[in-house]
Amino acid sequence: MKTSPQNETQVRRKPRSFPLLLLVLLSLIFTISCKEKPIEQPEKVFENGIFILNEGNFQGGNSSLSFLHQPGDSLSHKIFRTALGRPLGDVAQSIQIRQDKAWIVVNNSGKIEVIDLPKLDPHCTISGLISPRYLHFISANKAYVTDLYSRNIAIIDPQNCTVTGHISTGGWTEAILAAENKIFVAQMGTDKILVIDPITDLLLDSISVGREPNSLVRAANGQIWVLCSGGLSEAMPKLLQINPLTHVVTAGATFSNINESPNRLRINAAGDRLYWLNTDVYTQLADSNDVQSRLISAGSRTFYGLEIASTSGELSVLNARDYVQAGELLQFSASGQALGSYGTGIIPSTLVYY
Repeated sequence: MKTSPQNETQVRRKPRSFPLLLLVLLSLIFTISCKEKPIEQPEKVFENGIFILNEGNFQGGNSSLSFLHQPGDSLSHKIFRTALGRPLGDVAQSIQIRQDKAWIVVNNSGKIEVIDLPKLDPHCTISGLISPRYLHFISANKAYVTDLYSRNIAIIDPQNCTVTGHISTGGWTEAILAAENKIFVAQMGTDKILVIDPITDLLLDSISVGREPNSLVRAANGQIWVLCSGGLSEAMPKLLQINPLTHVVTAGATFSNINESPNRLRINAAGDRLYWLNTDVYTQLADSNDVQSRLISAGSRTFYGLEIASTSGELSVLNARDYVQAGELLQFSASGQALGSYGTGIIPSTLVYY
């Protein structure tokens, strides 16, 4: 039987439908497989940089944690909230890193947040504190926490994240430092440095210094330096040296203006040069015979925090601006040469290198 040209064309076209159908099916399978296997984003890690703690406004609940990645100088903001899905708390006071954990003291929330590094995984929250200020580790199983409103230093167990006891102090305790198997604590609101036995948790002594001691460092020669603000124009500010063996003030200087309020005493890694804030950044050798000098002028800026890099000796100065808008991190060489600036959260107060 013969086929017409029209029928012959139809017969020849029929085989083309199978490859077309196969192509459509393959496209659908590819589309479905892509939807089922989304591209995984790499986990964000925070290391080789600087954690910046932003205090936030009192009762504003807007404290935060930022991170400056180095090298590259890129900034990540509000990383605690992003990682844990909740705010850090009200008035973040201090931060330190120990055994790949960040310990963040949140003053007005009465707690310490502990997170695992470098991925910011939650570890624990230590609650039951009144108004914590600074944390100091005695051992793997014991740490002290100074406090603004409590009349005690809290004793905590870092392993179990619990408060295990208290040391009666009678008032506000601030900076804390270990030397010669003893703990030295600045007692704000007084002119005393308390001396505590870290084994028995008993008060051993109190050393008379200047009014309102706020920060302590230990020099390479073993001596302790303490900076006293003088209070609210109550007494002359002082920078004093203490022998940790004898508990005697061995040297020091009195500032010339009762209205000054020096704070944030720091020391370089070599332990031979002091730095502090007194509107501007000042410095002197950790030597009783040296004279203090202005290193960095604040100008219109509000210097609020100061830290020294242990490797490079660079200075990180935190500018709180007007205490409402976001602040900034300013970096300087050891000689005071400006190196760079970076935006932060509200009221950046301290930082730690990691």
